[in-house]
Formats: sequence, C-alpha cells, structure tokens
Amino acid sequence: MTSQTLTTQLPYQDPALSIPERVADLLGRMTLEEKVGQMLQLDARDDLDDHIARRHAGSILHTSPERILRANELTAQTRLRIPLLVGRTASTDTRSGQEPRSIRRSWAWPLRGMRGSSNASPARRRRRSR
Repeated sequence: MTSQTLTTQLPYQDPALSIPERVADLLGRMTLEEKVGQMLQLDARDDLDDHIARRHAGSILHTSPERILRANELTAQTRLRIPLLVGRTASTDTRSGQEPRSIRRSWAWPLRGMRGSSNASPARRRRRSR
C-alpha cells in the first residue's frame, strides 16, 4: 500500500454522503472473497492474522483486550480497512454454573397460545376469536 492510499478518503468513508451511496460504493469495491468474509464470525483464539488478512472476517469472538488491539492493527492493513465487529458471548454464572438470568427466562416463555399467532394478520386473528 502506498501512503497516498492510506490518506485518500474513499467515498464509502465520507460521512457527508448518504448511507445508500456509501454502501453502494463499498459493495462495488469489494471482491467476492471480501463479501463472503464479512459474513464470517470466527474464533479469535485461533489464528487471528489468518482470519483477518486471508479470510477477511467481518467479526471475531472469544478474544482478550490485547487481541482486539492486534485485530485492529491487522484491519488497518487490509485493502478497504472495514471495521471489525467483536462479539461477546454470554457466559455462565461461575458461582452457580447456570446460564444468565435472561437466557433462563427465555426458556420459560409459555408456548401455549402462540401457535399460529405469528403467521396470521391482526384482522384474521380477530375473526378467529369470534
């Protein structure tokens, strides 16, 4: 990469442009490999350099603050410098070994009465209840 490439602002990086214009510009510049890579979320405990430089990963999981810094350095060296997303999974409660409360509650939602409600319009549901 030349210094000119690093200092030139590309249209997709210009906040003055509309979002649709920026997205269209970025997608037009991306290779098929980069587009596919942006859909990947890979484990950062593995080969981080490979995930970002070769696979063009759009997101990483299971990482430490130090590895996030390394991932940002690697992303800055890529052709389009697309920001990397960092995911964090909900961990279990180390004291009890149980899932977080929000996950436990989601398992307890009643399923009765929900059957068929998602695929029927409000008017259709009203007709059924008469």
